[in-house]
Parts: sequence; C-alpha cells; structure tokens
Amino acid sequence: MEDSWRQSIKAEKGPIMALIGIAVAIVCFDEISEADLLTPAITLVTQDVATMGESAAELLFKRLNGYEGEFEKKVIPTVLTPRGSGEIAPTSLQR
Repeated sequence: MEDSWRQSIKAEKGPIMALIGIAVAIVCFDEISEADLLTPAITLVTQDVATMGESAAELLFKRLNGYEGEFEKKVIPTVLTPRGSGEIAPTSLQR
C-alpha cells in the first residue's frame, strides 16, 4: 500500500501544469523513485552506470600506462522507459 502523501500527489491534476499553466514534456536520466508521482509520470532514460564506470576506468588506466593513440568512442546502450511525460506533443504547449 502506498503512503498517503504519494497517493495525494498522484491525485493532483498535473502539478507542473498547475504551477506554470502549460503541459511540459519531461524526460529524466536514471531511475528515480519519484518518477511515478507526477501526472503524467516522468519518462526515463536509464543508463548502465557500472559499465560506464568500467569503461572510463579502462580508458583512464590505458592513458596512464602511456597510450597516446587516437580518441576512443565507447557506445553504452540505454533504456527508454516511456511513462507519459516525454510523449506530450509540442502543440500542447500552447496556452
């Protein structure tokens, strides 16, 4: 069962819209427990922070050990978790 404060926040009709008067698309990085508290819930882009750290450390130690080669590009996959806030169309931003 959810805490009563979480239920009351969810029951609000778009706290951000109430604050500024327009619907705003929001996308955040990394999982946050409060993502589902807003209406609509916040869309997330989740990153594999362990892999990011390992890759950064590998590149750092390679350089510290004397590597002077070209710049290296690492692509680490992300996961998009659509929850409604990132899907707000730009046309809905009109007052």
